[in-house]
Amino acid sequence: MAQQHSALTGANLHNPKGIGVETHSTSSLIISQSAGGHVGAVTASANIVPSSTNTYSLGNANLIWKEIFVSTGSIKFMDNGGNVVQAITADSNGINMGTGRISGSATSTGSFGRLEVIGNGNIDGNLTLGGNITIGDADSDSIAINADFTSNLIPNTDNNVDIGSASKQWKDLYVNGIGYIDQLGTDADPVAVFVSSGELDGVTLGGESQVTITDADMNGGTIDGVTIGVSSATTGNFTNVTGSVVSASTAIFTNLSGSSANIDGGTIDSITSLTAAGNLDIGAHDLRAATITADGLTSGRVVFAGTNGVLSDDSDMSFSGDT
Repeated sequence: MAQQHSALTGANLHNPKGIGVETHSTSSLIISQSAGGHVGAVTASANIVPSSTNTYSLGNANLIWKEIFVSTGSIKFMDNGGNVVQAITADSNGINMGTGRISGSATSTGSFGRLEVIGNGNIDGNLTLGGNITIGDADSDSIAINADFTSNLIPNTDNNVDIGSASKQWKDLYVNGIGYIDQLGTDADPVAVFVSSGELDGVTLGGESQVTITDADMNGGTIDGVTIGVSSATTGNFTNVTGSVVSASTAIFTNLSGSSANIDGGTIDSITSLTAAGNLDIGAHDLRAATITADGLTSGRVVFAGTNGVLSDDSDMSFSGDT
């Protein structure tokens, strides 16, 4: 018949069972491997079950167990009603936690329905994230990307989100290709643009303020309502002006070869050669010159006025000296 602990004495109490008689203010029973000088383990051939549920702990905050050895069975977390809340199992491919898996294999994979990590986390190897992703929970968080992008960056909806803001702008933008930008700046926030080549179609220049053009080569189109040379004389090469009137207080025509000009007023100075392809009519005005040469007259003849004042001569009327 088994004896009660209070009835054990001598060797039955101390050797070799290792149940000591040391007193401890917080211990009901002390099992010590030092009793009898043996170093071993407490072996149980039955389940170790607490006398009341959800009351006692295995170790505490000051006295913790070093290691726990379990087989591939599960560690189950229960509620007070005896229901399994969560279970942890393990096999050669990793640790299973409910519907999630942590894989320790180089070939198998693990997955979780929900994973929360408090503190720092490092992941070596490839990472694939599915579903909606939120990075950071405040603008004080920062993101540093050391890798290169190998895919496109496409917004979820068109014309809805921005890159940068008015107070936090990106510095430079490098695009080695085509930039499709619907608008550059606004009237309240204009931007500087430097264009060295390409085409400008449907563009209004000087819609809000004066535009300065230092060099222009226009091979077609129409320029309407433009004043040229408003501050200073402007020189230009006009190969063809059709159906237009050039009006200015001072005009400089450097070359009118093959062209015609209709001058309705003003003064023409420093003319070295004036050749008319047709009749030249100055109206009822005085024509003054040091020498006037009339074509069609013969030397030695007397010039007289004919019909409408046309000067002519006749072979029957000539002069010699003063006669």
